Amino acid sequence: MERAARLVSIDRGLDPRDFAMVCFGGAAPAHGCRLARALGVRRVVVPPAAGVGAALGLLEADESFELARTAIVRLDEPTASERAGEIFAGLESEARATVGDAWGEGELAALRTVGLRFAGQGFELEVGVDGATRDLDRLAEAFHAQYERTYGYREDLPVEAVTWFLTLLRRRAPAARRNGEAPARAVAPMARAGTRPAYFPERGMVDVPVLARSALAAGDRAEGPCLVEEAHTTTVVLPGDVLAVDEHGALVVDVEAADA
Repeated sequence: MERAARLVSIDRGLDPRDFAMVCFGGAAPAHGCRLARALGVRRVVVPPAAGVGAALGLLEADESFELARTAIVRLDEPTASERAGEIFAGLESEARATVGDAWGEGELAALRTVGLRFAGQGFELEVGVDGATRDLDRLAEAFHAQYERTYGYREDLPVEAVTWFLTLLRRRAPAARRNGEAPARAVAPMARAGTRPAYFPERGMVDVPVLARSALAAGDRAEGPCLVEEAHTTTVVLPGDVLAVDEHGALVVDVEAADA
């Protein structure tokens, strides 16, 4: 997991210490704080229903339909802007015709991206296009900036588009989304579900508090080591870490220190 995290951060020019780690899936909250220490991340966030995050996302995310078309176009060609407009118009027309009967009437949004590369290269970087703009100088500059962020330098070479992408989105109605508010703590203090022996390299085998997530409310705090249990996952808070529940019901863990 640490190697995978480094691939999508350090290997892309990003310092994981500049970010918080958000944990989704049944296993992530169990390993998140230990992984954060190894990467130097100082804050871990476990959202509500993290253990079934993928299923929840499937139910709540906007619906989408994607199309792609390969057409190699150098951005400095005289007809490049016209060709770009024609390609995106064709993709959007095809996408709307495909989803028209299934989606019916509703608010649809079109997202456009282009796979760009320096002329002759074998790999592309996907760059977003603002609306239906045909300002290819602006698109080329966005590619140069993304290339520099990814590889650390720029080239003074012609830029060409290879693959054109269009994603049509149907926005979910606001009523279909959860309000994301955690209950406020009443007068009664935070209740423990009991204790359990657990092993931590820093402490060895120790008895640790077990907290029921369903009993936690906004503003609750606890010091590690402790365990937070829920139906689909368990959050492991390491010795020295501090857990707090935010106003959205997320568990926010401030990590004490990094292992490396």
